[in-house]
Amino acid sequence: MTKNEHEIVINCPIERAFQFVTDLETWPQWHGGEVEKLTPGPVGVGTVWKATAQGQGRPMVVTVDVTSYELNRQFGITHTSGTIQVPQIFFFRPLAGGTRLVMVLSLADPEMAPPAQQQWDNDLTSLKQLLEAQG
Repeated sequence: MTKNEHEIVINCPIERAFQFVTDLETWPQWHGGEVEKLTPGPVGVGTVWKATAQGQGRPMVVTVDVTSYELNRQFGITHTSGTIQVPQIFFFRPLAGGTRLVMVLSLADPEMAPPAQQQWDNDLTSLKQLLEAQG
């Protein structure tokens, strides 16, 4: 298993960063694709989404299951497509005037690490810009 780790500082309150990232319906704004929530109620462990994104240059449909949810601290999900499962976890830490966000993505295929690294570096930069533009 290869781990991709990304870290970024976002100049917005931790509560807002956490709420935005844990609502996958906001992901098309900064990560792309399309997302549909399949389970009713608030986001928490057991919430399931269906997501359509690009994978190796072609559309890919995955289910996204919330595996951990600790308010303003941690958000874990697993992407599942066929027999492939990709765990991902976001850690939120408060900073003076902002939030430190660390995201760890676990990949079974080491060849996917470099493109995933580039994609998530770009996506987290987009997330930062979007949240900071909202004031």
